[in-house]
Amino acid sequence: MMQMGKKYLLIAPAILITVLVLSLKTSVWNSYFQSELNKYINSSGWSIQVERAEGYLFSTSVFNNINLIHNNGSSLKITRIFYKYWIIFILTRNSSF
Repeated sequence: MMQMGKKYLLIAPAILITVLVLSLKTSVWNSYFQSELNKYINSSGWSIQVERAEGYLFSTSVFNNINLIHNNGSSLKITRIFYKYWIIFILTRNSSF
């Protein structure tokens, strides 16, 4: 009976870590990013479409084939954008005003 308890103690954290790592992937959050950006830029007549996102939420994210489209028909196509979110830097920096 004690062996089963030890197995659960090993399996539960492994499952939790796996779920956490997979939920932090940028591709999981791609549609959320798009909708939030579109809410912000729609007032100026623009919309954004991101074909593919890679990486992790709190490190480096790569957005591929970004299309910015204006209501008047003009558009801007960007092949790739790298976004680095240095959580360690943000947590340890000294803020001064």
